[in-house]
Amino acid sequence: MVASDIRCADYSLCLPDGRTLAVMEVGPGDGKPVIHCHGHASSRVELHIYEQAAARQGVRLLCFDRPGIGRSSPRDSFHILDWPLDVAAAADVLGLERFAVTGMSGGGIYALACAYRIPQRLTACGLISTMATADMIKSAGPAWMKRLWRFGERVPWVFWRQIHFKSWLRGTRVSGFEAQVNDYARRLGEFDRATFRDTAFRNQLAQALFESCRQGRQANLMEAHDDFGFWGFRPQDVRCRNVIVWHGEDDQLMPPETVRLLAQAIPGARPIFLPREGHFSLPVGHMDEILATLRDAA
Repeated sequence: MVASDIRCADYSLCLPDGRTLAVMEVGPGDGKPVIHCHGHASSRVELHIYEQAAARQGVRLLCFDRPGIGRSSPRDSFHILDWPLDVAAAADVLGLERFAVTGMSGGGIYALACAYRIPQRLTACGLISTMATADMIKSAGPAWMKRLWRFGERVPWVFWRQIHFKSWLRGTRVSGFEAQVNDYARRLGEFDRATFRDTAFRNQLAQALFESCRQGRQANLMEAHDDFGFWGFRPQDVRCRNVIVWHGEDDQLMPPETVRLLAQAIPGARPIFLPREGHFSLPVGHMDEILATLRDAA
């Protein structure tokens, strides 16, 4: 499909409670619907990274900013298990009866929450470079990560303010997030470093991080508090029976040993571990395969 055929729409929709959700969608409007859950500290704008794959695979790929992120209305006392209800309400507004969900990195938690709470609406759930639970990280993660998570449990707000401190120092200009992306590249494995050499990818990721802080960083900090604690449900209680887990063996941000435990805990989950991929290189290099699998799900 040529570039002129690639569709991208960016708009807001109103939920029944009066809040708005910001929406980006790419791919053909009559394609099979897949709702993507953006990563932690990211936003709907990360769909720009996947828009050509969506067009090639005939998938209507949608992403909503979570509450308080990007252009979506804030929501008091928002927690992980509230998200599936927002997704279902937005799908009703859009006229989508059934759909697949995906989640990238920290967004995998929110996709899995949909598989737990609204399984009757889902055709499939795809977890891409996903996070594992805190217990799994403390069980199978490397020593430095175990220490980090234990510290985070004792003083979560201090921990996550420190994690975000460097980006706070850079302010809210997009150039600060471009510097943050360059920091990522230096700390990742060889396959991710190769992906980060692509200028277009770096710019798209920086824009997604920048957009997430349009209303400030409070929503991201509150999400982090939930994401790295108890999610409100156990993976073994997920009721969607079509969960596929894609993960790179060279993922330096979420070690594959932790995600193997996650895949084993989810009933009937199908794990796909790729030996020459990292955290970011996996979705960039395999989104066609991912979307095709989800498109063809019953």
